[in-house]
Amino acid sequence: MYNDRIENLRASNIRTIISRAFSPLKSLILKVRHCLCYDTTLVLHKGRTHMKEIIEAKSLFYFNYKCYESVTNSDAKILKIDNIKQKNE
Repeated sequence: MYNDRIENLRASNIRTIISRAFSPLKSLILKVRHCLCYDTTLVLHKGRTHMKEIIEAKSLFYFNYKCYESVTNSDAKILKIDNIKQKNE
């Protein structure tokens, strides 16, 4: 577990990143991309704008995602994102 600003994390090849109410998806991926490796999975608690955030993030990144219902909030979703690659790499 890491409890500090993600920009300060110097580890690489992180396998799982879990976040809740952090920032829009595109911004989040930009902030964690220095930690990503080929098998990193993001598990994110997102609100009702999750599809808009996915579309915006796909303008800069390729990735796969699955969307799950939240058991705590009917407007929220849990996103599982993997195979993240920046476009034009």
